[in-house]
Amino acid sequence: MTNRRGQIVAAISAVIVLLAVVLMVGQLRAQPPGGTPPPDMAGAAGGTAPPMDMGSMGPGMMGPDMGMGMGMPGMGAGGGQPLEWSESEMPEELTMTYDQFVSETGVKRAGIPSVYLKDDEGKDIKRTRNSWWQLHRIYAAELAVAAERLKGTPGGSLEAEVLKEYAAKDNEVAMIQRVYKSCQDLFSFEMSAPVPNGGDGAHRNGSFGCAVVVRVKQSNVRRLLKTIEQEFSRFSHYGMRPGQGRRAYKLVTYDRGVWRPKFYWLSDEALNEWDRLWRSHQLRVRAYGTDGEVVAEATMNLGHSGATPGELLYPPDIKTGMLAQEHWLLDVQRLGARRGFDGGPGINWKDPRGWIYAWSVSGATADLSRVDAAEAAFVVAEGEMGSRRVFGRLVQKDAKFAAFAPDSRPLSSSLQPFQGDMLTGGGGARPGAGGPGMGMPGEMGAMPGEMGGMPPGMPGLGSMPIGSGYAPEVPPTAALMPGI
Repeated sequence: MTNRRGQIVAAISAVIVLLAVVLMVGQLRAQPPGGTPPPDMAGAAGGTAPPMDMGSMGPGMMGPDMGMGMGMPGMGAGGGQPLEWSESEMPEELTMTYDQFVSETGVKRAGIPSVYLKDDEGKDIKRTRNSWWQLHRIYAAELAVAAERLKGTPGGSLEAEVLKEYAAKDNEVAMIQRVYKSCQDLFSFEMSAPVPNGGDGAHRNGSFGCAVVVRVKQSNVRRLLKTIEQEFSRFSHYGMRPGQGRRAYKLVTYDRGVWRPKFYWLSDEALNEWDRLWRSHQLRVRAYGTDGEVVAEATMNLGHSGATPGELLYPPDIKTGMLAQEHWLLDVQRLGARRGFDGGPGINWKDPRGWIYAWSVSGATADLSRVDAAEAAFVVAEGEMGSRRVFGRLVQKDAKFAAFAPDSRPLSSSLQPFQGDMLTGGGGARPGAGGPGMGMPGEMGAMPGEMGGMPPGMPGLGSMPIGSGYAPEVPPTAALMPGI
């Protein structure tokens, strides 16, 4: 034990002696004889000066320029000359005011004192971005931060369920808008040759009328119904409580027909959006002048609704009303309705399915003479263009059809469901042969193979009592839920 303690004391003594030697060597190097700096100093050889022991320097060795921020004698250029302090102005393009800093970074303004924002003359102080960041971090910490509200034990789970329901409804609305884009090319158009309706010799005014037929592109409708069936089925469910916030959508499909439709339960928000989109559909007819400008335009709401996709499978019969009376056939031949607007083939009367509208244009005869081409278009939601067909070509070379119609047009125009006496003065077509089949929301045309109407006094199919039984549009748990 005694030997070990002696060894420890000897080791400590050796360390103390070594430190003393190092200090003495340092003092000798820092104080060379004659005041001449050693050759390894920065002032003599241009290298890096070794650290100096400030504690070993006496009061007389501190020059007048040895304060904080100043250099040591012999450490600067000139061998013993003191360092000089200088400041350079930041380039103007690298500075900005605090308002500009907030605008560029998008951070919320911090409570920086005005002394850092305005100078003595009241002008905005400009600093660099890094300088403003430093001030902003210091004073932004003083802003009060709202504490997070605590959630209750059942309340947290209830909130999660409600938010989940909101997210599901948002997804359904997004699905509706995505499926709706498949309906923009559903129709084709035919137009008869214009029929003059006489004129006013005193005022030199005249008018003409045309028959416009709208037909369904069956392949596109079937594709749309298939898309609806696939997409709607992914989101169909009864919800938390059947009948509350959700309702059934009846889809007439091509595969199963109208007698065995399918039902999909979607949210009220999704079906309201679906109905809004379809109700905005319009038929637009234009007349173009020789220079391609729109000289007449008429629009008409088609009366669609959310139930229209299934109804498009069974368009009404446009020919029945015309052939009901013999003079109708003669009038159609006399008026040249078998010719088109541009002189080519007109309306195909062999295909009885579709909707027919009457388009009339009136105005000065000088302006009527400028009519060179016509157009029928299907305008979908948000004013976007769907199906479109142009009848005729412009006689003026290098002329193009205008995309927009001016607010003031030289000719007036109107568009409405076709009635027989509008062109010929004869008997009118029955309502089913005109536009109401497509112009009235939810109305469906004649079914293929339908045998006449119901006898007088008999209720229609929609009002005939069927009796109790299974109804696909009613959820199976409706009897257990109040208000269903």
